[in-house]
Amino acid sequence: MSKMSLKSLGFLCVLGVSGLAAQGQPKPPECPVAAIDTAAWVLTKDPAIGIEMKHPTDYREIHWTSRSDTSGVSLAFRRNAANTIDINEFQGFYSTRGPQPSVPPCLLRTRSGELALHVEPTYTINSDGSHSPYLIGKAIISPTGKPRMLVEIGAPDSTALFEQMMMLRTIEFLGRPR
Repeated sequence: MSKMSLKSLGFLCVLGVSGLAAQGQPKPPECPVAAIDTAAWVLTKDPAIGIEMKHPTDYREIHWTSRSDTSGVSLAFRRNAANTIDINEFQGFYSTRGPQPSVPPCLLRTRSGELALHVEPTYTINSDGSHSPYLIGKAIISPTGKPRMLVEIGAPDSTALFEQMMMLRTIEFLGRPR
């Protein structure tokens, strides 16, 4: 296994063990935090979804208002095919894609409050038929005056996952009383 694969699996083991220990506690354990400089990141505001969020400049923003595979508003960020963040109304097709209840969450603090993030290890199948680890995180957010939204992050390794977790930490709900 590569170093990144071992890091990813190590992160999931720590998260899984701490999640199991927290089942009897009122709150999940804190999500891991990485020191990431966000000073050069850009701010995206999407009034249709009701959030603002900072992201690295190399993530491409995609603002959807209507798509053939679902209904409702959505927002996506893509660095490439493997580094993704999707935010969709939690209805229709997306109402069945929420966090797995069997996956213990970790607690991620955003600018608008706490977020229960469920990190699910999985894998991708490469063109040669081999498998590569892949990490998916899922959470439900409720922006002020908007419908519930499903947030899905996808990362090929723990470094990308930690960066995406930092992106989620910058979420602030628009229209929220300060």
